Amino acid sequence: MPDSPAITQSFRSTARSPLPKKRDQARQILEMLKERSRKGYVPSYYFALVYTALGEKDLAFESLERAYQERSTVLAYLRLDPRLAPLRSDPRFGNLLVRLGIGTSVTAQAKSPGNN
Repeated sequence: MPDSPAITQSFRSTARSPLPKKRDQARQILEMLKERSRKGYVPSYYFALVYTALGEKDLAFESLERAYQERSTVLAYLRLDPRLAPLRSDPRFGNLLVRLGIGTSVTAQAKSPGNN
């Protein structure tokens, strides 16, 4: 989670809010993250979480790709983070898991002995 108490609290309250309010809160968090990133480092993973909450899948994947380039250790939990569930059906998610070494490629699954 972000180390700012305000951002951390915003993430928590967004998770408990009704959908329309979540979108407004997610936009506020996004603005806080952008402001903070002008002054220092903010992990790209946090941006991915907010863009996912806003339904902005392309921007979420761009942020996850930056997190991969940053070698973000939090990506180890990518498969488990429920906040990223809306991205799991996208092939880019599986591709990222493979590159992280925590997933299998569709090609590898198709060639495995039990799948003939």
